[in-house]
Amino acid sequence: MNFELPTHDVDVNVHPTKKEVRYKNPNQVFNFVRTAVEGGLMGIAKTFEISSEQVIQKPAAVDIQKESPIFISDFRQDDVKIDKENDSMYVSDNFMRNFQENFSNQSSLFDVQNSESYEAEENIIGQYKNTYILIEKEDGLEIVDQHIAEERYNYEKLKEQKEINSQILFVSDVVELSAGDMAIIKDNINKFEKFGYGIEILNDTELIFRKVPTMISKINPKDIIADILENIEGDLDRLEEKILITTSCKSSVKAGQKLTIWQMQEIIKKWRTTKMPYTCPHGRPISHIIAHKDIAHFFERQK
Repeated sequence: MNFELPTHDVDVNVHPTKKEVRYKNPNQVFNFVRTAVEGGLMGIAKTFEISSEQVIQKPAAVDIQKESPIFISDFRQDDVKIDKENDSMYVSDNFMRNFQENFSNQSSLFDVQNSESYEAEENIIGQYKNTYILIEKEDGLEIVDQHIAEERYNYEKLKEQKEINSQILFVSDVVELSAGDMAIIKDNINKFEKFGYGIEILNDTELIFRKVPTMISKINPKDIIADILENIEGDLDRLEEKILITTSCKSSVKAGQKLTIWQMQEIIKKWRTTKMPYTCPHGRPISHIIAHKDIAHFFERQK
């Protein structure tokens, strides 16, 4: 399949070797593909009702034993035959009748799964000041800070990972530091490596980044180092924690950034899975609920 999508709808930086990409709206892409495949397959099914045996021209030979879809795996071998020399697949009427019946069952399963997934989504009203996500709850209005909600999720995810994916930097600016700050980096370079940073010391006051965690590959390395050093405050025992917090903060959506409903849904869904959903790693509260009864009371509505 060949997709043509606007560049701003595709993120190609989610995998260091570009083996994966992320779509801005995966549900929309999924539904498009499913509809196209279903339409194509059902169109093929109709053509096979004409005679007892038809031919599907295949672009390449297929090993039915390995490649057959789950909904045709129980059919007899006589129903489906592969002509590898002519790159063709022969199917019988019996195959197509069973195919249609089983495909209908598979379609129903997809419908149920999609329906359940959709009903489970948050009832998001929108954004306030492009910073807070507003969620309508049964008992009130929940207000969530988008940046620190995602920061909490990223922080816990990074903390659980044994090996953090890194993005190699082919071009990196030279970062200048004081001799004292450089000494801290040198003495703790293994801690930076633990969290996906590759640092090369050039001299007593200059260094460059060879790699950074994939999730912050678009952030200027100078800003990363500046934030880490600023937050150390002489407490070198918590340097790993500071690196972790800075990484999760820099990789999170910013306050003032306009989001689509899908992006808001993703942030909230991930945040709901965290072990400590009440505060961000810095200790700030993430959400606040205004009870419906308080809203009603303000407007003098009695229930």
